Amino acid sequence: MKGLIFILFGISLVIIGCAPKNSTSEKVATSTSIQTEDSNQVTLTIDRQNNFTYLEELSKDKLETYNNFLLNGSVNQLSDFTPQEIVLVYMNLVFVHNIEKLYLLTYNGGQLPTVNVFIGEYPKNLSSELEMDYLMYRYYDDISINTASNEDVTIVQLEIAFGKSKYIKTYPLQQEDGIWKVAIYQKLEA
Repeated sequence: MKGLIFILFGISLVIIGCAPKNSTSEKVATSTSIQTEDSNQVTLTIDRQNNFTYLEELSKDKLETYNNFLLNGSVNQLSDFTPQEIVLVYMNLVFVHNIEKLYLLTYNGGQLPTVNVFIGEYPKNLSSELEMDYLMYRYYDDISINTASNEDVTIVQLEIAFGKSKYIKTYPLQQEDGIWKVAIYQKLEA
């Protein structure tokens, strides 16, 4: 009898230990709501257990400017964004597959095709690499200007560390019409 009670007690502990936790009570979420000119409300929700956005580090003002850029496509309003912020915005656009806005933040340098050609080439030539970068560096430890930058090209680097290993992804940026733009298309031409 004692053995049977011990076995039943052990089984009940295993069942209790294997039951899923109520994950809704453990979620940590923050929201930022922004009212835009045309009364559309864009809400940024960050659920630390499931969701991620590269936009977490943007101030409320910069987030509002970014949302206005999404609504009206005027890249000129991003003129006060730093190269690091442009990379964060660019990576978020990769995630949401907003190729038209990626095009607007891609450095031309006389080599960028029309938007329609870019949209056609993006899935074949750029999307896989950028999406892998998005996933690998989404929990980056640092974003900074690389020391190899010069007056013509600013190199922004995302850095992550796994134990003793350190990984760095660099993005060259150049100014065009007063806006920092990612010079990623030129590497396809090389």
